[in-house]
Amino acid sequence: MMPRATHQTLRRLTYFAAIAEAGSIRGGAEKLGRSVPVLSAILAELEAELGVTLANRSTRVFTLTPAGKTVHAIARDILDTAETAFQFHQSRELTGRVKVTLPVELAVHWLPDRLQRFSAEFPKIVCDVDARDQLIDLAGTDIDLAIRAHHQRPDPARHEAPNLPLALVAASRPEIAPTGDGSMAIETALLGAPGGSKITAADTRSKRLVMLEFDRAIAVNSRETAIGLARKGLGTVLATRLAVEDDLERQTLIEICPDLAFGGLSLRASFRDARPTPAAKAFAADLLNPDDLNQDDPM
Repeated sequence: MMPRATHQTLRRLTYFAAIAEAGSIRGGAEKLGRSVPVLSAILAELEAELGVTLANRSTRVFTLTPAGKTVHAIARDILDTAETAFQFHQSRELTGRVKVTLPVELAVHWLPDRLQRFSAEFPKIVCDVDARDQLIDLAGTDIDLAIRAHHQRPDPARHEAPNLPLALVAASRPEIAPTGDGSMAIETALLGAPGGSKITAADTRSKRLVMLEFDRAIAVNSRETAIGLARKGLGTVLATRLAVEDDLERQTLIEICPDLAFGGLSLRASFRDARPTPAAKAFAADLLNPDDLNQDDPM
């Protein structure tokens, strides 16, 4: 009968991984808070159990053997799997309530899939959503987290994309003509664009900035209203691509200048408290990238 791994095997692999990653038995001992003789003995036990030499060690040199490198890779996979299982268990035990506020468009088109995923991962956390387009002072509310959206201008020199790319769309294709100064004029109304009746775009082929000018701009209360008016053929609108994907597929809206990049919406999360609750931190970390979190500057 072949020997079977035991809980002692897993313990020895844990210690061996610490030794291998520290590059010495002493370094592994410092990392784990144990003595050098203890780790040296555990390494010898693992070598005896596996029947191979895992490391060449002397008073000055410590290097892994080919077998040691293989066993370290296996040990790392085992420990990573165990850590994932532990975190999954911990996440399902996390309880509490989190209240989040965000713009209406994000609540309608961006949040639902993420909220469903979060609820499956954290079933004991109750989420309350306050969708509004107005800025509020978090300090005087019971809202734990605010997700803000800021217009990010296109930059041909940068390769990273904003969280939500923007598209210029309309119910019918407007007339576009060059003006002679490097910009282009669009002979139709623009509804609710950032910066008024001029929009900066990046030509994805030439990597140069292009200015789009509109004959007139109409201010509306929300981006959702602007999209609705664009569907009626009453103008064009700069909207998140996520909000109009279905319309573009059904061809009820037409993307204008698809070879231009109009920037996007960059999302940021701000906590009300300097020390947010575990539920609020879990919610923000699950929805956004770490760089999008603004934990040190609560609003």
